[in-house]
Amino acid sequence: LFQDKLFVAQDNGTINCISKNNGSPIWVTPASIPLAPTTNLFSSPAVAYPYVYVGSTDNHLYALNINDGSNAWNYTAGNIINSSPIVYGGNVIFGCNDNYIYCVDSIAKDIRWKSKTLDRVISSAAAYRNIVFMGGYDSYVYALNILEGNLKWKYQATALFKASVLSVDGDIYAASFDKLVYKL
Repeated sequence: LFQDKLFVAQDNGTINCISKNNGSPIWVTPASIPLAPTTNLFSSPAVAYPYVYVGSTDNHLYALNINDGSNAWNYTAGNIINSSPIVYGGNVIFGCNDNYIYCVDSIAKDIRWKSKTLDRVISSAAAYRNIVFMGGYDSYVYALNILEGNLKWKYQATALFKASVLSVDGDIYAASFDKLVYKL
């Protein structure tokens, strides 16, 4: 939700921009993203004016024009992006099935850093005081410096992290497949 617009990614590869006031479509954009027939969108859009960001199964992070859905620019990652991106301090952060956490500079439209994990990353990140927090299929929650991607710390559970990490007043919450919620 941004201003009076609601953005919804569909698993068929389209993004809908809908009026919050009356529910009418403002734009629907299958054509602005050059999708292959088998491409899907499993991530939720993140909005930071003037772009709507979404990851795709065609290995791209797309930055769409917020006003008409046209493809402003995109970044190619190493594999499928099921992780919903977040925008923090001009950076777009997302996980990828290539076992990396990515940070893309939204002004330069290029990679700022990527940090290696031991397995794919499909959870969504949280950020607090220039630290990015993200869980992975390798059972770790990672805390990375937003500027260089340096590891500050990591915490290992007994099972994978698939759900989004949450940051509340400096506390980090992460739910694991071991059926526990961790406060870090």
